[in-house]
Amino acid sequence: MSTAEMIRTEPRLLANLVQRRPAGLAAHLERHGPLPVSGASRPEFTRSFLVEVERSGLTGRGGAGFPTATKLHLERTKRAHPVLLANAMEGEPASAKDRLLLESAPHLVLDGAELAALALNGGRIVLCLPAERRDLSERLVAAVEARRRSGYSAAPIEIALLAGHYVAGEESALAPAVGEGVGLPQFRPDKSVPLTIGRRPVLVHNVETLAHLGLIARHGADWFRRWPTRACARWPRGPRSGRSSPRPRPSVRFRRCSSAASAVPGSRGGTSPRRTRRASSLGYARRWVQGC
Repeated sequence: MSTAEMIRTEPRLLANLVQRRPAGLAAHLERHGPLPVSGASRPEFTRSFLVEVERSGLTGRGGAGFPTATKLHLERTKRAHPVLLANAMEGEPASAKDRLLLESAPHLVLDGAELAALALNGGRIVLCLPAERRDLSERLVAAVEARRRSGYSAAPIEIALLAGHYVAGEESALAPAVGEGVGLPQFRPDKSVPLTIGRRPVLVHNVETLAHLGLIARHGADWFRRWPTRACARWPRGPRSGRSSPRPRPSVRFRRCSSAASAVPGSRGGTSPRRTRRASSLGYARRWVQGC
């Protein structure tokens, strides 16, 4: 199966965008179905979900590539009901992947945020956006309200508009921005010392990471690890969106197809995939990767 054929038959994060569906809750449930968790099975589901996240090998999509399961396990063992910050600040000027994801699949991100909070024994969820993206925040508020009205989810999710600049999304700047309104990075030689808001610890996840959690909960680790295909054996396991891999292999994917399936979160548009030979994967910290 060619890369383009796989994208057409198995779209993932950008399924609604690829298939030109609206980003509403009805379209989301039609495409992905509800989350496989009920009140009676929550403890069992949480245990199996964490196992699947670990088996999937999912790593953070904010840039550091830290294993997602490890972050969840570390916070879960503390039993401190941490505050979950869904990071969509995207201060990297060469990236627009998080904005594109929130515009095309907001409910997938919200699903992942709720799953992460559930794995942490329930906690406060704050979705962090740059202040200049007020139009996007209004859409997300409507999405949260639609979930509540329909009975699909009653999880209280807050939308925080924060001062956006290059370092705003760094986790040590994000936590004080939410808690105190001033987002300045902190010098943290010992990363084991937790960030806090008030007296509660903080866990930060990129919104793309959370969206992947929503898919892993539904389809499992084996499904997640089916990507890549033989069409490009250099890709790291697990789909990524224009960010670098902790392994020395390119993670930006170029697809020779003319439909919207060729859109790569993080690209600025205006360049045909057929003409692209190289692209930068990391902006200021960039390296050049070759197209497949």
